[in-house]
Amino acid sequence: MDSRSDSLAAKLQRADLLDEYFAWWLAERPSIAARKEWLEKVQMPHSNDAIHNLHRSSEAAVWRNAAAAKARAAMDANLPKNIDALIRKSLLDQRFNAVMGELSHKELMDQFILEGDTERLKIKREELAVKKEAVKISRQRLQSEICKKFLEWNADAKAREIAEGSGSRAEKIEALGRAMFAEDWDR
Repeated sequence: MDSRSDSLAAKLQRADLLDEYFAWWLAERPSIAARKEWLEKVQMPHSNDAIHNLHRSSEAAVWRNAAAAKARAAMDANLPKNIDALIRKSLLDQRFNAVMGELSHKELMDQFILEGDTERLKIKREELAVKKEAVKISRQRLQSEICKKFLEWNADAKAREIAEGSGSRAEKIEALGRAMFAEDWDR
């Protein structure tokens, strides 16, 4: 069964890039981010889900089968010609199955990594939300403390006299600081 015509697998096939993509994937073992970069480079940007689906597509299975068949053929070319036919077939079948298993294992590991990345991203988003809430609460506390201090300072006759008196803003801040914080102001 072929993938949908709008799938990443179908698009790569139409662009004659499916073999190139999987050969690169097998040789490099790239991260999801690197795969997205590769796809963007060939003007086929796609989501993580599309990449995941590509590796689960029937085209990927056909490619894995072809890669295993090539490995089998390469081994066949290197086996001695006088080897027993049954032994030859057994060795070649083992090679085919080993390559198929290795490719399937690599794709399972990719799925595990993708799920791990997704989980880490979810955790990071939750941590960010908690930090944003903490900043919001800190801001509210600071604003509340400033208002309380203002009311205290406004009730203080000396502070009110400084605030309403003459002098520049900097001079008023300095005088209020000395009046309110005494010896701590200079430290």
